Amino acid sequence: MSPVPLAPSSVLYKLKDVEFRGRKMRIVCHNLSSAYLLLLDVCNYFLLEKNYVLNLEDGVDSISRSDLVQEFIRIMSKEMDFGRDHPGAYEKPRDFDKFFFTLGGDPVDNFPDMFSTCLLGVSHIDPFNTKWTDDFAPTKHSTGFQFIKFPLHHGWIVDPEETHIILAIGDTSSQKLRKYPHTLVKRFMENSTAELTTYGITCLDAELLEGQLAALYRKGRIDLIYKHGKVFYVLVTDNDRLKESPTAMWKSLSQVYQDEVYFTSNFVPLPVDDQPNTNGKKWVVDRARKDKKNDKNRLKRLQKQQQLAAISWVEHVFRKFLEEYIYDDREVPGEMTVSFFEAQMEFMKRVRCFDFCIRYTDIEKFNGELATAIRSDKKRLTQLLTQVAIKFMITREFADERTVMEKANLIIHDVPEPLCC
Repeated sequence: MSPVPLAPSSVLYKLKDVEFRGRKMRIVCHNLSSAYLLLLDVCNYFLLEKNYVLNLEDGVDSISRSDLVQEFIRIMSKEMDFGRDHPGAYEKPRDFDKFFFTLGGDPVDNFPDMFSTCLLGVSHIDPFNTKWTDDFAPTKHSTGFQFIKFPLHHGWIVDPEETHIILAIGDTSSQKLRKYPHTLVKRFMENSTAELTTYGITCLDAELLEGQLAALYRKGRIDLIYKHGKVFYVLVTDNDRLKESPTAMWKSLSQVYQDEVYFTSNFVPLPVDDQPNTNGKKWVVDRARKDKKNDKNRLKRLQKQQQLAAISWVEHVFRKFLEEYIYDDREVPGEMTVSFFEAQMEFMKRVRCFDFCIRYTDIEKFNGELATAIRSDKKRLTQLLTQVAIKFMITREFADERTVMEKANLIIHDVPEPLCC
């Protein structure tokens, strides 16, 4: 049995401290024991997006319905003042004067009071006449939202490829179709009971920018949605849910309510035990497994990159060694200082020898790090550096390229045993 709604005068709405775009603030939470209050969601939008602060004493953790209405009127009045000071900021949409007609005074001046009264009656009617495109039929509510530039969207949109449904719907609005549904349309409505389609989410993705806060209308209520990392999140404002998961601020936008996953203000998923839905718990577990696998793959890629970088460095230093190493035997009086490998190459040419012999001690004199690398992995690095030696021989026209590649052999003499770990 559904709980009996509390009388409006006795309803209190809890406040929640949140962080949004690096700023700490407070939003208002719905009281599920009372009728849905659309005005609350509109107020939250202006608190988050326009940096308004509720005019309440420190330490107050809830607000009455009447005080919330007055706060909404105060915020709207400030917006109207801004509009007067900045011509063009708020332009009256078509039908504005018709919907907000007053016997005396400018409709704009009376708008805050009139619109708050308009929103307070939403729990008794369907305020928006949804078109099956991304638009709304003009009503007092949609015109008011258009005037204050409240970014209202819906995702109950038919895929253009479903031409048979589009033809059956025509230009008929959702209110009429609920009363006189065509068979095809009835099936479509039954298959989209959350009033959100896959194509509708695609349209939202195309319409909203990264980091944009907007409002999504479905099932007779408004959700504030935020696009972050190309994903849509819904602001959590149900006080009962926040009692169970106090660190939650966002939940995933889903076509199935039981699939919702809850997140912190930084869009980090809540721990498994704090997820209220079974599918949400499963998503977190699967996500953890996937992240672990991705971390392993990233580590492998990083190690591969490091190996390639190390190989590139070894090849570079060894090439410099072949090109620049000077054999300087000071112990032999009168001995000339010569480029060691150029001299060796001349000798190898004369005797047709293809064994490119190098002493480990010479490498050590030239670059200790290169020598250490060779000592730690002699076999693999000898194979690798053989290719460097072959290129060195070819550039010196030691022999024709094919012969060098087939016969050349790099020999590194006197390499010590690897150091123990």
